[in-house]
Amino acid sequence: MRNILVYKQIVDLVVFSKKNTNKWNKKRHWKVLKTYKDIRFEIWNHIAKITINRPEVHNAFRPTTTFEIAEALDICRENQDVYTIILTGEGDKAFCSGGDQQVKGEGGYIDEQGIPRLNVLDVQRKIRSMPNRRGHGKWLVSWRGGPCASRNLRPDDSI
Repeated sequence: MRNILVYKQIVDLVVFSKKNTNKWNKKRHWKVLKTYKDIRFEIWNHIAKITINRPEVHNAFRPTTTFEIAEALDICRENQDVYTIILTGEGDKAFCSGGDQQVKGEGGYIDEQGIPRLNVLDVQRKIRSMPNRRGHGKWLVSWRGGPCASRNLRPDDSI
């Protein structure tokens, strides 16, 4: 029964948002779950929404962004009130343009402490290990408002 409810919520969100994005956002009163620097993390009616909030660089990720997304996914995984997770980007220019080339170094993307990291792989692992949508799992939906850089994540992939 819960899967049917979640499916109807997703269909309603997608159909309604295509008609008028402003009405969609005004109709739903998203509650902030936690405040971050690079993302917005909100919930409404058992749906968590993680929005990459760096439109000035087409939502390119940096180590801070991926740490925050990973933490938000952990919270979603453990929160029994979250049935569906939407991963999206701010604005209509791009969902995510990939890694922020302004912080790219020789060993990865340089974080605020000057350490090179490639922690987007941790986010990919968390997405792939999210409980299956059958039974009592969680749905993870990528909501693209524009072009995105991505990698095909099949269940049998290993990183």
